[in-house]
Amino acid sequence: MEAQVKNLLLQDDSPFRRDANFAFVCWNMIQKKEVSTNTSFRISSSLQYSLANNLKNIAPSLTNLAEKWSQSTYSPPSTTEEKKAARVLRRLQASTKFLRGSAGYKLCHRNEIRALMKKFCTPAIFVTVNPHDLTSSAIPAIAGI
Repeated sequence: MEAQVKNLLLQDDSPFRRDANFAFVCWNMIQKKEVSTNTSFRISSSLQYSLANNLKNIAPSLTNLAEKWSQSTYSPPSTTEEKKAARVLRRLQASTKFLRGSAGYKLCHRNEIRALMKKFCTPAIFVTVNPHDLTSSAIPAIAGI
């Protein structure tokens, strides 16, 4: 999908390049695909069996609760079955380690940086290059170009 969008945007005189909504719609589709492929649920092994049984028991009320939440995200569960379903859903923990921008993704990359710092030591000097510095003559002099 990403390669196809890139191809459509790079074509000469492409109508997609001028369409303001195209980028937002495609980005939304790409994000939804990443969420569906990179999200998994984590539960402790001691709770797996009981949680599976609870999910089987409350399956009809889950569909009612999903319909209610599709109309209004903040509507509270009203019946006892819906409250029980909401309690079971709170016990599930979503994990998104490879979803760009998520807490798990950031933690994974922070740990990677820490491992690199442990292996190669911390750098002695940090140079931040921003777009204005690209036109500056000082950066090539610092870099030795």
